[in-house]
Amino acid sequence: MISLLLFVAVFCLVQEVESLSMSTAETKNIVVITHAAGRMGKLLALQIHEDPDLQFDTVRAVCRTEEEAYNVQCDLGGILMGSKKKKEDDDTTTTNNKPQPIPCDWLETVVVKDDNDNFESNLKKVFEDASAAVLCDASHNELVWQNDENEFCVIVPAQDEQNALSSRLLQEIEAASSSTTLDRVVLRSSMGLASDEEKKSQTMMGGEVALSGPRKAEQRLKECFDTKKGRSCVVLRLGALTDDPGMVPLVFDGSEKDALLFARYDDDSTTLHPPILSRADAARVSTHLLKKPWFGPQYCTLDCAWKIKFGRNSAGTEEAFIAASQQNLAADILTATAMKETATVTAK
Repeated sequence: MISLLLFVAVFCLVQEVESLSMSTAETKNIVVITHAAGRMGKLLALQIHEDPDLQFDTVRAVCRTEEEAYNVQCDLGGILMGSKKKKEDDDTTTTNNKPQPIPCDWLETVVVKDDNDNFESNLKKVFEDASAAVLCDASHNELVWQNDENEFCVIVPAQDEQNALSSRLLQEIEAASSSTTLDRVVLRSSMGLASDEEKKSQTMMGGEVALSGPRKAEQRLKECFDTKKGRSCVVLRLGALTDDPGMVPLVFDGSEKDALLFARYDDDSTTLHPPILSRADAARVSTHLLKKPWFGPQYCTLDCAWKIKFGRNSAGTEEAFIAASQQNLAADILTATAMKETATVTAK
């Protein structure tokens, strides 16, 4: 009798362990990256995967076309230059000369085409089982150096493309808000959106043509997420992006008054040089904002750029790398987000 009871107990324990193992195996921790085929999107996917403090099983890269997905797979996983496949019905082989991406068990590419009849439902499926998302605005402005530090131009997409990209971002925000599993959302936005707008600061960031899309996206995010308890949202307002190396010290501001923009010029300035940072560092801070537990307010807006002391010539130097490695990003971000709360309390 004792042996029978012991057998039953052991059997039940084995069944419970197997059930738990199956449940654990089926539940994946997924982070979604929209506009993943962009330069920052690819850097972000790789940094999330390589960060030991993040426990994401899958990086879901959302693309607009099959070509974009193919490029993401090749750039992040590497490629095989041609392959041979043996036919099952005979001994002949066929050769495929097209480079083939090497599969990554951590990367999932999802194509959601704009002109698809099921666009909205397909977009919702992207987020329905994810725990975090980084929404990258594909229309972000960038700064291109021409000869030296004193010659540059701020580039923004053409108006038609800007409108299309902004429209898609608004739909991505709504789709993300329908998910019941998301607990962290980061929206890539742009400086120059302070409520007390000044034309000079807008011009530095590409003008209204570059800022109208991010402004609408921030408004839509607030409408969709601000009242959802248990979900943390960060609007990351970046300076003009460059393709320089990363690991440069960053400065943050949470006052929502474009303080970092205004710090770049005075009334006598003739060169409207915006705050800058590389896409690699923009991806680095976005990755940091995904870490748990969340240390900031439930909903906050954060400006981010390179520290003024470190210009373009500092990128890749030992001094900048050491300073960036020693920077406590969590503490600096928390200090910056407290600016808005302090100002609100003071105003009351």
